[in-house]
Formats: sequence, C-alpha cells, structure tokens
Amino acid sequence: MHSIVSLFMKFHSVIVLSLLVVFTGINSVSYGQTHPLEAKAAYLLAEESYGRGDMRAALQYLDEAGTKLGTANAKILYLKIMTLKELSAKSPSYREQLDTTIVAFEKAPDLADFNEEKTLEIIKIKLERRRQKNLGDQLEQALLDYQTKIGWVIGMRADSLEKSRPDLFIDQPGKHYVYKTGVNRSISLLYHYKSPNLQNLSDIITIRDSVISSHAHYYYDYPNETANFDNSLQAQARILDDLKNTFGHVPAPVIKTTEYDKSTGGGTLVNYTYIWQGKSLQMALNILHFSPGGKNGSSCVLSLYK
Repeated sequence: MHSIVSLFMKFHSVIVLSLLVVFTGINSVSYGQTHPLEAKAAYLLAEESYGRGDMRAALQYLDEAGTKLGTANAKILYLKIMTLKELSAKSPSYREQLDTTIVAFEKAPDLADFNEEKTLEIIKIKLERRRQKNLGDQLEQALLDYQTKIGWVIGMRADSLEKSRPDLFIDQPGKHYVYKTGVNRSISLLYHYKSPNLQNLSDIITIRDSVISSHAHYYYDYPNETANFDNSLQAQARILDDLKNTFGHVPAPVIKTTEYDKSTGGGTLVNYTYIWQGKSLQMALNILHFSPGGKNGSSCVLSLYK
C-alpha cells in the first residue's frame, strides 16, 4: 500500500511539474511576443505624433516603448532626443532630460550598429547643448553684473537697498528725478525721469511686498518716426551690439504683429522681443514699431524680472 501511495505521489509530482513547465512556457512565449510588439506599436505611434508636431505624446510613447523592451535602444533614444530638442526649445524644463538622454544614447548597447548620419546629428546636438550651457553660465554672471551696475537687485528688500543706495530713491539732478506711486497695498512703482518736470521716462522699478521684483529701462521713445522707422533702426543697432557685448549673444527675436482697428484709422503694431533666459531671472528687450492712423512711432524697453 505504501509503495502504491508513494508511486501515486511521484506520478502526481511529475504531472504538476509538467503542467508548471507547460504553463510557464506558454506565459514566457506570450510575454516574449507581446512586449516587442507593443514596443514597436508604441514607437510607431511616437513617430506619428512627432510627425504631426505633438511632442508630448511622442515622448510618452517613446518612454512606453523603452519600458516594453526593458531598455531603450539607440533607435528609440535617437527619436527621444529629437523630441526633447523640440520641447526644450519652448520650455527650458526639458533641457536636463535632453542631456541625460544624450548620455543614455552614447551608452546604448547597439550604438555601434546604428545609422552613422543620425549618430552625427546627436553629436551635433550634444555640442550645441555644451555651447548653450557655457552661454548660460556667462549669462548668469552677466545678469549679476548688470544688477550691480544699475543698483536694482531683483529679490532684494527695498528698505535694505534704500539704506545701501539712497541715491536710487531720491532726485539726482542731472541724472534722474524720482516719482513714486502706490498701485495697491502690496505693489508700488518707482519712476525715474531724465528731466525735473517728469518728462523723458528712463526707468520703472516695481516693488512688490517690499521686495524689488522688476526693473524696466527705456532706451528711446520716438513719437514722430520716419516712414521706414529709421530712428529706431539706427538706435537699436547700437543697443543690440551693446547687449551682445554684455550678455555674450543676442537671441533671435520673436516677432508679433497686431492690426489696429480700421474704424480708428487702422495701422499696425510690430513687437520685436529678444529674451535672455537665466536660471531664475529673465531679460527681455522689446522694440515696438507702431503706426496708428498712419502716424509712425517707436520705442525700446529693456526689462529684468523673475
């Protein structure tokens, strides 16, 4: 009897083990087929999203493709870098992810077999990012030097600055004349004019909750411009050259054109905006060319703010 029970138990164990092997094999084959197929499908969706300009969706699909494969290959990482490059051009928050993805691409196990032309594209992006980082470090120092030069340090308490630089808060004959006004309980504005009758505005300083929050410097204001805005074009050439020397480079301008209501005489307003983006501060140069009712005018303002 004992031998029969023992034989039965051995037979039962063999059956159980056989079933485990069978089902484990089926599951392994199933997952082995499903993951690469899902990874491929996710990659194809990423390509489609990238092609129609939906970079956020492309990035999500590429992350999913890498997860399904267990690790992203050079092909996935290449498209991810190209996607992050587009995203980081509009939002600096993606730059760090772009840099880490470039590092991952360089360590991809199949990189040696990847397309050489596309690999060179990534190397060019890497070198450009290195240049941008160097410019960023230069810009941070330039922004600090600029604030030291003008006296207005963004983020500094106004009462502390008034103690160290009282000249910024009172009339300085021949340099500037001060007018201060409160906008509301938390915001006040400090105006600097070039003449004692409060004409020829030169600077506006915003004080929010007793802290310096922004500074705007007015380079020029030409209410009677020529037909081709010659006064502005001549002045802005010098200004842009000075800013290039100060901040290391001049970014490409963002140009926005607005049409005036024809019922009021028509005309256009063209705004040329140059932005230097620091880690915590932003510098913007706005050059305006306007022609309401056919009368041309122009102005130029440099603003520093968080």
